[in-house]
Amino acid sequence: MGKQYRADYKLAFHEGSATFNHESIDSRDLWWSVNSDGTLVVIIPFMVNRHGLTRNDVIQKFGDRIARLMEMHGCR
Repeated sequence: MGKQYRADYKLAFHEGSATFNHESIDSRDLWWSVNSDGTLVVIIPFMVNRHGLTRNDVIQKFGDRIARLMEMHGCR
């Protein structure tokens, strides 16, 4: 799953001292943070296996949550 690459995403898109917030949606992990540029960085499971985002209803829940995070943090 994408979460095992969290450290790589942090190096690429965030500051070294940053932390990610963790949420569980239907037993799947969503990690997010806002970097110093004000960019929302979201890490979601891959869409390829039984632990990933394979059902439409779960994909919709992740999309809804990301949309709310974007609204909360002024992203468009």
